[in-house]
Parts: sequence; structure tokens; C-alpha cells
Amino acid sequence: MAWEILVLVSIFLAGIGASIHRYILRNEHVVSYGFLFTFLSGLYFIPTLFTEPIVLPQTAGGWFLVLAAAVLWFTVNIIGFTAVKKTEVTLGKPLAASKVLLVAILSVLVLGEAMNWYRLGGILVLIAGVVVLTWQKGWLGHLKEEGVQLVLAGAAISSVIATLDKFNMGHVSPNVYGFMMYMIPAALLGVIVSFRIPKLKQTIHNKWKAILLVTASYGVMYYFLLNAYRLADVNVVYPIYQLNMLITMGLGYSWLGEKTQFRQRVGGALLMIAGAVLVMLGA
Repeated sequence: MAWEILVLVSIFLAGIGASIHRYILRNEHVVSYGFLFTFLSGLYFIPTLFTEPIVLPQTAGGWFLVLAAAVLWFTVNIIGFTAVKKTEVTLGKPLAASKVLLVAILSVLVLGEAMNWYRLGGILVLIAGVVVLTWQKGWLGHLKEEGVQLVLAGAAISSVIATLDKFNMGHVSPNVYGFMMYMIPAALLGVIVSFRIPKLKQTIHNKWKAILLVTASYGVMYYFLLNAYRLADVNVVYPIYQLNMLITMGLGYSWLGEKTQFRQRVGGALLMIAGAVLVMLGA
């Protein structure tokens, strides 16, 4: 399957999933939801373990990088979901796309991927979109908000994860890698949530339908995204993947009722979409 199709499917699923994250986390416990999300999403990789070849790391260094990515996934689940809880999705989701800049830098320095004027120009337009999104009561006023700070911290960690995902796809099959990236964080989160069983039960009782939907969305999405990384540079795939914000913002406005500074946020999102298109032209 062409990488463009894989990314388009990932965009659609992630756009829906991000909106459901916000719907759930506005009222539910972060760690309880993080455990349910990672564990149930990981289950969707089980059929691929029986239908596709399994390739595991062949060196201690390879295993270290896989485990490092899993620990970072665990960390970003806590930081990222806390950010989702504190930040409107029409602001937080586009703002998180600022990680594209760090992914581009890491892809060149660490992975040795090519960079051209289209890709560089697209990344700069993406950053301009971030500036528009964060402009409030003076220069970058939103940066004073805890939720926005968490979004940016999560974005920085996610950029390292994306780089590791791309690198690891050269040594590990997507089926077993995706399974580990969900199940190892689930095990770590499970230790924490074992002390908060009432919160876990409450989250399941209140939002079980939404949880089943979002885990299906992200389980399938990550499988497609990993396969896209196998076929194209991460500094092409990842910026284009950020177009999922268009779906997220639309659902945030129409479904979640998040309309604060909506015109400004649409303007910033459109700039970031234009940047992603430029990156695609440089592929």
C-alpha cells in the first residue's frame, strides 16, 4: 500500500480520536484513562502477530532503543493526557504540531534524511501557525497557561518518539513494535492505577463506549502510521500527518462546543496545513 494512503487513513483516525480524548478527559481520571487507552489499543495489534512475520531487534542496542521509545510513550501518555484535560482541543491539537520542527531537525541529524527548500519552507509556515495560535494579550500570551506548557512538553517528547519509531522500523516489524509501544506503557500505568481502582471503575462506567471507539481508532491508526514510516522519510510523513488537526478542530467546534478564539485558531491551523502541503511537495 502506498505511504500516502497509509497517512491519509492515519489522519482521519487520529483526527477523530483526538476529539474523543478531550471528550473523555474533561471529566475523567488521567492515569485510569491512560491505562485503558494503552491496554485496549494494544489489543488491536494481536491479530497482526499471527498474520504477519515478526522481526525483533537483533542487538542489545536495538532492544535499548525499543524500550526507550516505550518509556517515552508512557511519559507522554501522562503529560499529554493531562494537557488534553487542561486545554481546549481547538488550541491544544494544532499547537502540538509544533513538534514538526524538532522532528525535522532530528531526522536530518540523527537519521540522515534529506532536507530541501519545500520541506524547510513548510516547516517555517507551520511554526508561523503556532505563533498565531499562541497569540493572546501580547506576545505568545497562551504560553503562560499550564495546559499549553504541557502541550509543548508533550510535543517535544513526541518528536523524539517519532524519530525513534522511524529508526526502529528499520529493525523491528510494525506488528510487534506497535504491540510493545502500547503494552509496555499499559503495564507501567497499571501499577499506578492499581492504587486507584475506584477511579478506574468510574472511568469505565462513565465513558466505556467512547473508550472502545477511541482505542479502535488509535490502535488501527498507529499500525498504518508505522507502515508509512517504513516507506517514506519521517520529515515528510510526520508533517503531513498533522493535517489530522483539521478534523479535530471541526469536531471541537461542532461537537465539543469549544469556540473560544475560534477564528484565530482556524487561521493558525490553516497556516499549519499550508506548511504541511509544502512539505508534501518536497517529498
